Amino acid sequence: MEPIPQPQAILTPEEARDRMLRSGFVPQAEAEPRLLDFYGNNDTRSFIMPGTFAGRRAVCKIIHDPRERDVVGAHQRLHTASEGTCLRAPRVLYSHADPRATLLIMEALPEGTEQLQSPLSDEAREEFLRGPFADVIRIKDKLAYRKLDTEGKEDGDVIDFYGNRLRRWRALAEGRLTQERDAEIPPPSLLELADDVAHRAWNAVNVQYSVEKLRWAYGLSKPDKFHRVGDTYYITDAKLIAPRGEGYELAMAVWADAIMPVLWDEALSTEAAVAEIERRMKAWTDDWARISGEQGLPSYAEYIPSMFLERLAGTAYADTLANKKVEPKEAKRRLETLAELSARLYKTI
Repeated sequence: MEPIPQPQAILTPEEARDRMLRSGFVPQAEAEPRLLDFYGNNDTRSFIMPGTFAGRRAVCKIIHDPRERDVVGAHQRLHTASEGTCLRAPRVLYSHADPRATLLIMEALPEGTEQLQSPLSDEAREEFLRGPFADVIRIKDKLAYRKLDTEGKEDGDVIDFYGNRLRRWRALAEGRLTQERDAEIPPPSLLELADDVAHRAWNAVNVQYSVEKLRWAYGLSKPDKFHRVGDTYYITDAKLIAPRGEGYELAMAVWADAIMPVLWDEALSTEAAVAEIERRMKAWTDDWARISGEQGLPSYAEYIPSMFLERLAGTAYADTLANKKVEPKEAKRRLETLAELSARLYKTI
């Protein structure tokens, strides 16, 4: 497995702020930058700051992540591809790239723009699927920065991709776990519970994607990545297009809206959490089956079990075990819910 490429040198918050000021960007008074870290360590991969540029409300991003390619081009492609849809990306006012980072200054979102919040109501879910989600599915191939090399080593097949992905997530989890932490929990161990979920995901991918190739997917198709004003939906992360298995966008949206809010509710028992997640998942997939049929878009029905199981494995390893903020007892509660949910979902394959 190839390691995630790392920047040439870590960009400190002080260096990032200096770059912002030298570009002519004026940070908002007393505002603190939003910092996004790499999984598995505390190195910052993005700095985001509100302010002004050339007298206009703007947002400055310094992106220090070698996995995010052609950031400016991604926004330009979205502007072109989104014509005639409800999607928009903030206009790029200034950009500069060097080997260490990309500096991007974009216009601020219009006044009155509201970020979508999960969980969506039934009505909001219908609007989301009919509007921005459907349009993402329509235009995603136009956002790609290159052609997929499905016959070569660059992209490979779905099984190779998800095998590497699961191993990377497990390594993150192992890196965060200690003997002392795991010793607080009676058998089975936290890692064993997560492995149980991942094994089902791996088996499902091998069954449902045995002859499939990777496709372009919009990597963050979850509701809270869309900002609405009137009938227009802004995407602030236009660059997040990546090779994934068919149906990834639907799995991401359902994971964020139907699974995570319930899983994080400490008041729910495993049985109650699983029942509520299953109810919400069914509402999402039933709605999309109907809407995709009406709009002539793929329903992804045949891929739903494996893509959902892949999301559960990522939740077990990366969002639970690799998350230092999750205490061992809470980790076990979440993992038990994920294990039961994955067992039920696996039976549908």
